Amino acid sequence: MARVFPTHEDMKQFATAIVIGLYYFLPAIARAECGAVTIEDLKHGADLIFEGTVTKVDRLETGERASTMKVDRVWKGTVHEMITVYYTRSLDGPYLEEGVRRVVFAHRQKANGPRTYDMVPNGPLRDAWVYQCGGTAGAMESVRAQLGRSHKPSK
Repeated sequence: MARVFPTHEDMKQFATAIVIGLYYFLPAIARAECGAVTIEDLKHGADLIFEGTVTKVDRLETGERASTMKVDRVWKGTVHEMITVYYTRSLDGPYLEEGVRRVVFAHRQKANGPRTYDMVPNGPLRDAWVYQCGGTAGAMESVRAQLGRSHKPSK
């Protein structure tokens, strides 16, 4: 019995279908993975909440990214005018690129504290870690209103 192998054209069509499927369905899968997180949930869970603009992004040897931000307003915690936040990036975010203005919900990593899937195993503890899911929000008036009264960053 003769074997019939896929032709080159068959393989191209199959690859195209896979790419198109991934393009349309991965963002939906990523959103579903994070679930519906409210600003109220983020507000209670974060150690630091602030709004600022990313001025610099570095990729670290650990696989993390470090974004330096100029802070304009603070809702929770002691945050200085300039802060560096750390994170690993995925389809879920966080999206902290130069020039982008965001509200950030950061966490202080503690030696005996919980470790999440997005943290570097055995990596250094960070003072401002941003989770992939729910670590940032758009700097919109509706977000600010839900966070309440803010103050200026520390000098």
